[in-house]
Order: sequence, then C-alpha cells, then structure tokens
Amino acid sequence: MLSRGFRGVGVLCLVGAVGLAPGIGAVRQGGTVPLLLSVQFGGPAPVTWFVDLALGSGGIGTEPDPFGDLAGALGVAADGDTVRFLGDGSISYTLEAPRIETALRLEADNGPVRIGGPVPGAVATTWLPGNLPLEMVWIPGGSFLMGRYPDEQDGSSLEDPRHEVTLAGFWMARYELTKEQWFAIMGTRPWNGRSYTCWDPDSPAVWISWDDAQVFIAALNAYTGLTFRLPTESEWEYACRAGTTTRFYWGDDPSYTVGDDYAWWIYNYSSYCATEVGQKLPNPWGLYDMSGNVTEFCQDWFHLDYVGAPADGSAVDTQEGDQGRAVRGGNWYSSGYYLRSAKRDHRYMNFAGGAYDGFRLAR
Repeated sequence: MLSRGFRGVGVLCLVGAVGLAPGIGAVRQGGTVPLLLSVQFGGPAPVTWFVDLALGSGGIGTEPDPFGDLAGALGVAADGDTVRFLGDGSISYTLEAPRIETALRLEADNGPVRIGGPVPGAVATTWLPGNLPLEMVWIPGGSFLMGRYPDEQDGSSLEDPRHEVTLAGFWMARYELTKEQWFAIMGTRPWNGRSYTCWDPDSPAVWISWDDAQVFIAALNAYTGLTFRLPTESEWEYACRAGTTTRFYWGDDPSYTVGDDYAWWIYNYSSYCATEVGQKLPNPWGLYDMSGNVTEFCQDWFHLDYVGAPADGSAVDTQEGDQGRAVRGGNWYSSGYYLRSAKRDHRYMNFAGGAYDGFRLAR
C-alpha cells in the first residue's frame, strides 16, 4: 500500500498499524473527524510534507471515500488508496472522514518527510454517548509573557513576576464542559435542586469540585481511548490571551464596557446563573467564555507567586501551604477585576464551588 514519491510528484498513503503521529488520537466511538492537510510539493526545492491531522477510517474504500472527496476538491489524481499531488504548489484542505485507528504515512525520494501538529484553529470532534459533540481547538505552540504587565490596572502581586513561557501545541475545548456532556459520561446531575443554577443542558456543569473533574476525566478517557485532562495554568493563560498582551483578550477596557460583548459577568448577567456556552464573541483563537460564565479549574497546585514557576507550560506539581488548586477566568457574578487574562485564584480540591465553578478540557 506504500507508493514512492519522486521529483514533482508526492504520494500520500494510509497504511495500517503504523501508529499515530504526534497530537493524533483514535476516535473509537463513531462519527467522523476532520482530516486537515497542509502540503507543499514539487518544484526545485526538496519535497516536504506537512500532515497536520490524520484521524480517519476503517477502511480505505469505504463510503464516503475520503480520498475521492479530497481528489475532487483539489483536482488531483486519485487511484484506490493513493492520492498524487502533481506539479508545484501547496494546498490546505479539510474533509470529514470515517474513524480509523491508523495514521498517514508519507514518503518521498527527493526530500525530507515532516509530520507536524494540526494547523492553527483546527477543530477535532469527539463524539460522546447520545451523539453529543465535544469540540477541541488546536492551540499552536509558541511563547508568551505570563502575568500582569507593569502597572496593569487592577493587577495583583499574585501575578508576579511576569515571565516568559514556551509551550508546545495542545488541544483546548472550544467551550466549557456542559451539563449535557457531563451527564452523557457520568449519568449524574450534581446541580439538581441547587440554587443559582440554569437548567439549560448547554450551560456549564456546576456544583462540582476539582476532584469531581478528575473523576469525569478518567471516565471520559476510558470511553474515548484518548487522554483528556485539565489545562495547566500557563496553557490556560496562553490560550486565553490568544496572542494579545492587554488586560483582556478584547483589549484593556478600562471602564469595563467592551467586555459585555465577550463575557457574562456582573455587569450584564440576568439569570443569576451560568448561561448557555458560546453566546458571546470568542477570543482570537476561537475559544468561547474564557473570561466569565464559570471560573475554570486548572491542573496546577496554586502558589502565591510565579517564583520558580515552570517555563515550559507544564503544571506546578508541588503543593504550597493549603492553597489548593489554581482556577482562572472569573464567572458570571465576578467584576472585571476577576476576568483579566492574568488574574489567578484558587480552590480546595474537594470544594464544589457552587454555581460559579466549572472546567474546560485540554489534551
């Protein structure tokens, strides 16, 4: 099933039992997943392939034929399980393919083969029981300055010292985990009979603790065969900022007025509860409700400053006093101070934070 590449022509094949490329996982519970390709081919330079996400299908030649769809969209030659890219140029393409547990294997005679992570903004969907989608957005790797900037309005010493963090790419949930998603995996409703709770199934799961979130994640991983987790505190701030350096991902907003379009907070809530996810504008990387709606759990132990904090995006894994775990983002009952991208807070691990706390998945 493996064909050779040569000058001006590259060959893309699906082969069995080759393992998954970095950042790729098998979706075992049905449905389809996006196949995103970014490929450079031909020309005088050596052939280089960039395979950004390859999740797909149990069988080559199944209907619909993912290669047929790809060939039709690109206008290139397709022959069975092989697509040939002819001439010079580059392409970027997305299609929905049936699930598989194999990966793309690439080979070229006249140049290196590179397998990278997904393209920025790529969305991978995992299907939960009841055909519920769990959408994850690819956050590209990079570096940023974590913490408050000098003289930041409403800043806190908890956000010092400002320091550079360099992270590898990772997946982050597009939305906060909803009640419907929680129930699909756990079969429980911890918020039943609780105060300040919206009953909309697409509103965040609340009245849960950090420990409860870990139980959910273990059950989700057992169901999907993937490795979901809570984001680290540095991953959370990096994803929240989405390349911005201002107080909020919508700007500095000194009078707390622009944020009404981006967040549910004390200035615009009307239901006395966390509301349906995704109703406000997203941040530049397509994540919704990173500020407001519910405060979100992170993996890290909470320390009172960033002295000695990891510079590689990993979680702080040593306990300091009785501070518990880090939380981020503020909630529907928070003032603007709590919704700043740099703002930090903490929770005890077994404390179910009422109608104000929830979480967002990473992997």
